[in-house]
Amino acid sequence: MADLCRIALVLEYDGSLFAGWQVQPRARTVQGEVQKALEQVMGMPVKVYGAGRTDAGAHALGQVAAFTAPYRYPPAVVQRALNARLSPDIRVVGAYTVPLDFDPRRHALRRQYRYLVWNRREPSPFWRRFSFHYPHPLDLPAMARAATLLEGTRDFASFAAPAGRRRTVRTVSRVAVTAKGPLLALTVEGDAFLPGQVRRMGGVLLAVGAGRLTLEGVQALLDNPRPNSAGPALPPHGLFLTRIHYPDFPPQEETPCPR
Repeated sequence: MADLCRIALVLEYDGSLFAGWQVQPRARTVQGEVQKALEQVMGMPVKVYGAGRTDAGAHALGQVAAFTAPYRYPPAVVQRALNARLSPDIRVVGAYTVPLDFDPRRHALRRQYRYLVWNRREPSPFWRRFSFHYPHPLDLPAMARAATLLEGTRDFASFAAPAGRRRTVRTVSRVAVTAKGPLLALTVEGDAFLPGQVRRMGGVLLAVGAGRLTLEGVQALLDNPRPNSAGPALPPHGLFLTRIHYPDFPPQEETPCPR
């Protein structure tokens, strides 16, 4: 049997027609589609491990996934072969050989998400699948001030649904609010996030911008963490997993696979 080789993939996908990343029975998922294509390329079942589980309807510009299999082809050939078999709403934009112990989830240092809001009275026919339409005026300076309150190592239970015994302390290193015309971007970066946390943070920032929530109200959510008290999450179609930071990825020097 050929020696094993581990290959990491960088994936982009439009999540509109997916039930999320993770394989689910009788549902179309990103992980499932990539594994199906890999089985055709490698001639055997292959398990793919992702850096994060994106929600149903959410998108990715920089999802990282990895698989281990007997050496068949160099990464560039695997990338081309996968793209020839995957549907147009998934693309492999990078492929690299990595050490056999590379874990895309556990080895990640920080994750960056971006939530897009179309802030104009009229919706956009072009951005409707990739942004949340909010037709009312927003106070962007107030949103920026609220964003700084959300940074740091805190108990973010207020920004997550009830999760039993799940630990809710997370470190959020950056929250930024930027706008280019009517397109508003809420960028959040941290070590890891609770399910729905980023979308609930976006909902809180929009509530501040709309004048429905004060800065004191945001601080109260942080000082008195109670599950789901931040309110509902924004819809998933405006959310993008944009980047995952690693100590050495993409690798400066790829790990050689057997020839």
